[in-house]
Amino acid sequence: MTPEERLGADVAAELRRPGPILVVGCELEGAIDPLRAAGFDVSLLDESETGVAELRARRLDVDGRLFVADPLDWRPPRRFDYVLAREDHVAPRDREGFREHAFAALLFPDGKLVLLGEGISVFTPPDRDR
Repeated sequence: MTPEERLGADVAAELRRPGPILVVGCELEGAIDPLRAAGFDVSLLDESETGVAELRARRLDVDGRLFVADPLDWRPPRRFDYVLAREDHVAPRDREGFREHAFAALLFPDGKLVLLGEGISVFTPPDRDR
């Protein structure tokens, strides 16, 4: 098992309940198969047309759910239970904006943002009453 596949299996175990998940960044493609095997409905988003085209050419099992867009302002055709991204995929100055956008536009109201850094960090929606 590759490190990316192990990561996908670890994320699936951490989340426990399968659902629609948006994977941000082609560098996480190795996580796709373990997530799918655990019952997650996987879509992938990357801002690189070349990266998505290469992935599309290699992976027919996620065709139709590969998107090219900027993750900081993309409006998906549907919302997700989970968004999975590497913390370093987003520039440090944009991380808070990415988190806000994920909860506002990418995730269902009770969705979870999963960020990979030193480990697996799972964020729930901020208190909307503040």
